[in-house]
Amino acid sequence: SDGRSLLYGSGRHVIVREAANPSRAMVYGEHTKEVTAAAMSHNNNYVASGDAHGNIRVWAFNHPEHIIKLEMPAFPGAVESIAWDSENKRIAAGGAGGTFAKVFSWDSGSALGEIVPHEKAVLSVAFKPNRPFRLALGSEDAAVTFYEGPPFKNPKTLRDHSSFCNAVAFSPDGSVLVTAGSDKKIYVYDAASGEKQGKMKVADKHDGSVYGVAFSADGGKLVSCGGDKALKLWDVAGKKADATRAMGTDVNDQQVAVVWGKDGTIVSLSLRGDLNVFAGGDISGEPTAVVTGGQGGITSAAWDAASRRLLTGWKDGSVVTSGAVKEGSDEFDQRRLSGPDGKELRHAGAVSAVAARDGVAVSGGPDNTINVGDDVSAVFSSAIGAGARPRGLALSSRAGVVFAATSGAVHVYEGGALKSDVAAAWEPTCIAVSDDGTRVAVGGADNKVHFFLCGDDLQLTDKGASPAHSGALACAAFSPDGLSLATGDSAREVRVYSVSADLATVTPTIKSIWTNHTSVVNAVAWSPDGSKIASGGTDCMVVVWDPATKKPSRKIERAHATTITAVAWEDDETLWSCDGHGVARRRNIGV
Repeated sequence: SDGRSLLYGSGRHVIVREAANPSRAMVYGEHTKEVTAAAMSHNNNYVASGDAHGNIRVWAFNHPEHIIKLEMPAFPGAVESIAWDSENKRIAAGGAGGTFAKVFSWDSGSALGEIVPHEKAVLSVAFKPNRPFRLALGSEDAAVTFYEGPPFKNPKTLRDHSSFCNAVAFSPDGSVLVTAGSDKKIYVYDAASGEKQGKMKVADKHDGSVYGVAFSADGGKLVSCGGDKALKLWDVAGKKADATRAMGTDVNDQQVAVVWGKDGTIVSLSLRGDLNVFAGGDISGEPTAVVTGGQGGITSAAWDAASRRLLTGWKDGSVVTSGAVKEGSDEFDQRRLSGPDGKELRHAGAVSAVAARDGVAVSGGPDNTINVGDDVSAVFSSAIGAGARPRGLALSSRAGVVFAATSGAVHVYEGGALKSDVAAAWEPTCIAVSDDGTRVAVGGADNKVHFFLCGDDLQLTDKGASPAHSGALACAAFSPDGLSLATGDSAREVRVYSVSADLATVTPTIKSIWTNHTSVVNAVAWSPDGSKIASGGTDCMVVVWDPATKKPSRKIERAHATTITAVAWEDDETLWSCDGHGVARRRNIGV
């Protein structure tokens, strides 16, 4: 953080949020490997970000195209930490392999010193914010190297920690350096000389590794976070804790990073991915806001037109509901769905399918369970045992009815009770249901679409299958009027069928021509007025198709930095697309 912005990596993306209002976010997606570190220049003009393969990119934050200024290989392994000096001229980076750290010119990459290699990865770097400049590097080898400069060379080595040094930080006035480590200790040094002034009171220490520290704007206070699932507020001069905030008891409540904004806002990061916001630097009470999200990427998504919320399923098994804080706002509140007892509820692995309609949210996962709840209150109230992992879920206007496709059957449930169950040796992969709940289409690994009528008694009647596609079906969606079906398959084709109300006739109206994707089509969705179809694929591309002209009306290459896993229309002009690295993008399509 630069005190105003909060930066972190999510997959191959750099996420930039306002420290005072983390619900506002910007996404940069030009890295080709997972982003592991990022830092904003003090003038807010540029960002330096690093990835898992040791590459660093310096790019313009305040330019709409985020023009690249510098790209350089820094380390054989991941970049662990990046810092700018206060003049916005120099960048320090720590990482794994090679010299484990570098100091270089922000625009040319020229070395600005002679870094003495640590024995292990450098986990944290920091510049003293005023002259005479100093540079501190904290390492897995437990040492802290303290450099004068520029040029930065001939360091003093501080060997007070007995385990990893996870964090180093200079106070805003440049008078104090603090270091924090896995030995649970926080040491205090004179920032100009590197002489030790002491350590924070041992009786007040964390009960686990200290992962991050940050100073208040006046330098008088320090906040720390740790593996003991706590935040601590320290009096720097007195070297004692003024307050401790326990953030929970679950392993995912570990606090792994913390920043303190110039406006006094403290934001901590929980292991589960939550950003905990404390206004005014007060950690004594509950967070004033929590920005939630899953981990590992979005696997599925659905838009609920009634509640105007986006439901997303995640690789870590969590389900998140997101909605604008007010009509027309680009700020969103996000909540993770919990169980009836208010405790976090996750599937036992990656969420395989979600569906949302009229305030109802359903999700399925590898625990062979369908959770049913409310996407407004963010509570799962009941669960259905599906017998196998749901590969697709669908809702219709038939209240209380859930349609599901598993690897060996097609199911219909009402009020949690099984009403119809059709064996499917052809291995279902996805499911779509017409708005009135009478027509059901199920894609199969046998490259066919299988059609069923669902009667008033919720019994399914097999109406046959389509001719074989060139690849297995991956997705399907009915048009709003229920008389057309769009599909996507592993042979990179989007196909459209015209169907009669009784499914007596099923005719491919668009076939073998919509092949703009270069790999698997993972998702398709119709606009609410039925005039457009959106598709997203493994090729990171979004294509908007016009069924009337049978041509693509818009093609967005590199719509995401990685595989697109879901698309959903908010309205006739606004499209959501989600990816496997946890980014949901909202676009005005304008076609």
